Amino acid sequence: MQPEISVIMPLYNKEKTVRRAIDSILAQSFKDFELVIVNDESTDSSREIAAEYSDDRIRIIDRENGGSGAARNTGIENANADLLAFLDADDQWLPFYLENACNEIKRANVGIVGTTYYEFPKGIDVADNLGKSALREGIGRISSRDSTLIAFERLQFFHVGNSLVRTDLARSVRGFDNKKRNGVDTVFFYKLLANAEYSIITPSAVIHHRDASGLSNKVPVQLPTIFLDPSCILNFCPKELRGKMEEVISYVSLMEARRRARRGMKADAEFLYQSFPRMKEFPKLYSKLQREMAFSFYFKYWTAFKRLIGPPVRRFCRERCGGSKFHKLEDVLREAGAGE
Repeated sequence: MQPEISVIMPLYNKEKTVRRAIDSILAQSFKDFELVIVNDESTDSSREIAAEYSDDRIRIIDRENGGSGAARNTGIENANADLLAFLDADDQWLPFYLENACNEIKRANVGIVGTTYYEFPKGIDVADNLGKSALREGIGRISSRDSTLIAFERLQFFHVGNSLVRTDLARSVRGFDNKKRNGVDTVFFYKLLANAEYSIITPSAVIHHRDASGLSNKVPVQLPTIFLDPSCILNFCPKELRGKMEEVISYVSLMEARRRARRGMKADAEFLYQSFPRMKEFPKLYSKLQREMAFSFYFKYWTAFKRLIGPPVRRFCRERCGGSKFHKLEDVLREAGAGE
């Protein structure tokens, strides 16, 4: 019998966290799903840990190493359900995630449902910021009438882990980029959102774990796909949205160029500066980029210092100075009735 949801999990060397991720899926209040684990040629014990589960809803597919995008595409190709959910092997869901998302996609009749989420170890609940930015609960669609910032914030909200997607929609945009490149999930969701309505729901039901060491906050050496080949998004945009999407990509490239200039990666900043001339449409930020490129060598030391002292200072301000609430992981799990 066909399940209602196919959950796709790419797996590559996540022996320390994969059990937590699988347990969070099996603990869902919604039970009508299959879990498709795509082992991307792991070299640790990840695959063996996944194979310990005897639940007949779990399938493991082995493939040659091709990166997370190719692994997710293998999952999409082998999915039996009309709805797709994605969870990385180092993240987890709270028990009500699938039930809430499935109910909403039926009620709203949209192509994609995004659920607000927590980020740890930062202790952030994205739901706390709804209404303070362009993000709002409810149904929406990316429009050519949106400001650049509004379109950007809405596009950036959706990612693997917090999104339930119609299978036919995912296949219509040809899934993820199959190449081993950074940012393939961003490209996937930009393509989806250019072609479908979405809905954003609360409460937060996804826990996105970032490396507590801070390594995950480092700028990747390789530029993400969106900058190397923007046509992989633009070719899937309706005509009326191409201009807006080009504008958003130019804005994102400007922010990425600034980030790299501040970390001493001047060559990358110059590449983006030359490749995306429309970033000049944001004159204040563009002027800041020019200064940061000029002093890139010195900025990297200042940025390293801020990264060292920034997290504890921000946490202190949030806890003591009336900032957004700091959420503790154990409290979130206990309130949701989930184990660690």
